[in-house]
Amino acid sequence: LAVKTYSVKSILDDLKNLNNGTKILCIQNGTFTYSFLSEKLENTGIDVIDGLTWIDAIRKENGSVIQFGNEAKIIIGKDYVKEIHKTKDLTFSLLQFEQCFSQTNPNICDEMLNWVESGVNQMSEDVLELHCGLGTFTILLSKLFRKVLATENSRPSVKGLQKNLDLNKSTNVHFARMSGQETFAALNQERVFNRLSDIDLSSFKFSTIFLDPPREGLDRKTIQNSSKFEHIIYISCGFDSFKRDLSYLKETHEIKRMAMFDQFPYTEHIESGAILSRKAPD
Repeated sequence: LAVKTYSVKSILDDLKNLNNGTKILCIQNGTFTYSFLSEKLENTGIDVIDGLTWIDAIRKENGSVIQFGNEAKIIIGKDYVKEIHKTKDLTFSLLQFEQCFSQTNPNICDEMLNWVESGVNQMSEDVLELHCGLGTFTILLSKLFRKVLATENSRPSVKGLQKNLDLNKSTNVHFARMSGQETFAALNQERVFNRLSDIDLSSFKFSTIFLDPPREGLDRKTIQNSSKFEHIIYISCGFDSFKRDLSYLKETHEIKRMAMFDQFPYTEHIESGAILSRKAPD
């Protein structure tokens, strides 16, 4: 079965290359309609199918129609993959959406979640989470800390996060679409953000920061701000940047636990984790 995407104009311009028996699914709204194409292609042997009727039929079968700009993406089933994650003390569901970062190996992800869970038993109060994605660790953190402030710069991920928080009834999580630098600018009262207008930052008593940055790691300003926290939990998919960042963080903090996770089998990449606590004063 060959499938090709056409605009209405390209169909009319390319009629000589369309074989007798070709079927065209018309899902485009606007000036050129199903009726227009049906009339233009009458007696050509090309079958025009009313896409809107077809989409309605998909919906009746619990299908989904995803809209991207002026194009419709048709999915049989749902527009997400549902994963179940388990730790020693917690089981929760996570919806994985397109265009959102996700942990690529669900089984190893459970090992990572267990490691974090077992490592925070002496931590308390509130946690700041940077680069939270759609909530893989956020859900766990919401069960381990009094309150969570989670920030993420990706719009699709923030939308997915909201759905996952609702699904898991995580009511103690406050979140906003912000970069790490913007988050610290707000916490340090360097800048006011409308995106935080419904969050009272002064109500948080942060003891811990959770970091899960992109492969390039942390910038120096984020490292400096992170060093102000009593405890640091750092998950990394870039080993070189992980080593670099720890060399700075060790100036103020002591490494309490470390782990390596084979997230990417048969590749040179490794997932790393470290839990650090502030050094006791001399």
